[in-house]
Amino acid sequence: MNKEEIIAELTKQGLVPDYHKDTKDFMISNKIIRCKNNGDTIVAVGNETKKDDPIHGLVDAVHYHLQTQGKTGGLRYILGSRKNFEEQKEILCSLFSLMNAISIPLCVQIEINFSPVEQPLEDFDTALKKRSWFKKITQSQNMTLPDMAKKLSGAVNDDAFRWYRNVTGGNWSGRVEGLQVCSINSKGDAGSLDVGKTGQKGGDGLARKVFIEIAGDIAGNFHDSQIPMVASVIKKLIDSRKSGELNKYQREHLLESRVLRGVAELKVDEKILEPVVTEQPFQFPTLWSPKGSPRFLDALMRDGNIPWAVELKEPTGSSIGQDYRHAVTQAVLYREFIKKASSMHEWFSGLGLTASECRSAVAFPKMEFVNHKQKLLRQHQKVAEAFDIRIIEISQWENRKKCS
Repeated sequence: MNKEEIIAELTKQGLVPDYHKDTKDFMISNKIIRCKNNGDTIVAVGNETKKDDPIHGLVDAVHYHLQTQGKTGGLRYILGSRKNFEEQKEILCSLFSLMNAISIPLCVQIEINFSPVEQPLEDFDTALKKRSWFKKITQSQNMTLPDMAKKLSGAVNDDAFRWYRNVTGGNWSGRVEGLQVCSINSKGDAGSLDVGKTGQKGGDGLARKVFIEIAGDIAGNFHDSQIPMVASVIKKLIDSRKSGELNKYQREHLLESRVLRGVAELKVDEKILEPVVTEQPFQFPTLWSPKGSPRFLDALMRDGNIPWAVELKEPTGSSIGQDYRHAVTQAVLYREFIKKASSMHEWFSGLGLTASECRSAVAFPKMEFVNHKQKLLRQHQKVAEAFDIRIIEISQWENRKKCS
């Protein structure tokens, strides 16, 4: 059932569905259909939406219920059936993980085409055995930084430039405050100095245009003998990333880099979370369902022996209410994967961490420049608490633009 068919069925049942885009009270998109029935909340999403929309829609539904009903009544969450069965199964796995993670007394029923569905089977451990990145992480593969990369780091000599491991590919990624500016192949004998890619129609992205202006003829492939020239370009990129044009782009990656370097602190109950991987960081892959594609965690942190899965957000415009709320979806599903995927627990244990005790948070810069910031914070806190997620405001951060 698509959106119109769901609306027609709800209307046929004598209900009054609402589906307008709300940017003031609840900050919900017009993909989310909602109505009331005898004290219960009904929220629905049609099958014409993107795959992640119905997943985020459950958190939208809990948010809407809490804002309009408080903790009274139940919640029916209705999806339109999708033509792709595997896609539908992936959505349902994610939805039941979210539903089971609700930590407040709220009865939720998930339905497809107005019929209740049972929870699908989950087997993350079998799925992980087929993932090459699982072996790379747990068997410490691709851990040794190539000599060529070490030489380039030495020539640059700035903490803002770091090498990241690529656990789903073979190359090493050289990044300036989260922005990839170069890579070195798995053999460690050739590199490439580049930012972004040329578009299919031949145009360059804004960050790439700035890079081309700075790098000039040095851009492109390089070898060991060219490291001094490449390093001189990277130093200029660092200056631009810190206070020039490149500071405007990929802001969440910039925030991620500052968190992982300890420049921006994540505090929970006055305790500062520390990065789990400190040498060559990598984006930790997770699964929201056994057959799904990897979903990459922004920051894997720790407080003593407790791992923390942290989703980072940086204001991008008028949709921050919805964007930050959907970050709760991500944080919950990252945490649930870490807790459920027992095959990975030995890796955590080797680092002195208890994966089954994993906690999670959504972190974003303080909202000094956001209109209605107190209202937004209250809404975020309420829906986050419903899933046992902590909200962290980051103080050591520059907000470049106002958001409404």
